[in-house]
Amino acid sequence: MERLASHKKLLKALFQSAAEGILVVDASGSIVLANPRCLHMFGYPEEELIGKPLEVLVASELADTHAKFREGFFKTLPSGQWVLA
Repeated sequence: MERLASHKKLLKALFQSAAEGILVVDASGSIVLANPRCLHMFGYPEEELIGKPLEVLVASELADTHAKFREGFFKTLPSGQWVLA
């Protein structure tokens, strides 16, 4: 159990300190996590971004198309599977 806690702490530190913006969305396209660099890149405070659809970060003229691609992407995954891209 201690090893698991140690790994979780390490992953959280890596996520928080990454030089690249990292965004995590669920299968419905809702933003569930964003690291500090991502928040800075898009200019949002965390409480304003979490829970919003991913498409709030996409140009308005592309949002519908992006949502369709995202929905198709998640349909191809086995239920509950995580993808790192």
